[in-house]
Amino acid sequence: AYAASKKATLRIKRKPGEIMEVDWVGDTLKVYDAASCCDIPAYIFVAVLPCSLYGYAEAFPDMKSNHWIEAHIHAYSFFGGVTRILVPDNLKTGVIEHKKYEDPVLNKSYQEMADYYGIAIIPARVKKPRDKSAAEGSVFSVATTIIGKLRNRTFFTFESLNKAIYIELNKLNNEEFQKREGSRKSVYMNEEKDYMNPLPEHPFELSEWKMATAQLNYHI
Repeated sequence: AYAASKKATLRIKRKPGEIMEVDWVGDTLKVYDAASCCDIPAYIFVAVLPCSLYGYAEAFPDMKSNHWIEAHIHAYSFFGGVTRILVPDNLKTGVIEHKKYEDPVLNKSYQEMADYYGIAIIPARVKKPRDKSAAEGSVFSVATTIIGKLRNRTFFTFESLNKAIYIELNKLNNEEFQKREGSRKSVYMNEEKDYMNPLPEHPFELSEWKMATAQLNYHI
């Protein structure tokens, strides 16, 4: 009861190249679609390496499984290496079921991606944001720096939006820390990059799995 009243937490020292935490930003940007004469919401994916806080961000037209996995592939390509563990949230695009005392059931395509890169996926516990505190912090940084600066600009394609995001992301990664030496990128290059597992020769190719019913003529 005493410990619960103090809400004490254990400070975890992250190992270089061990974990990548991923999430979607709550706020969205907009892309103007000239064909329909209306704005399309742009959902921002964020990946962060907790050891160096080196981050990656990209905009997508939706949060469906294909874009979720594509974002992971682009993130590992951006980092130039692969971590041993991946910590996502409990989104249905990645985690089908997550019971308290059982192993989580993953989306089959998501599990295939993890197997291809040699990653162990350990989803954060439900309603436990501290399980991926680095991603939560980076989501806040992206929301305040990148989204805040681009909110009032008009973009006509996701390509142009992502170019603008990359410019702001580069500034964020190269910004000097206030309480430690270096920046996110310099710490990553000097202390973490060498501990990342190498990328496969070719990026993962996404496959979609669906349950199908055989008809009476034995065709699907």
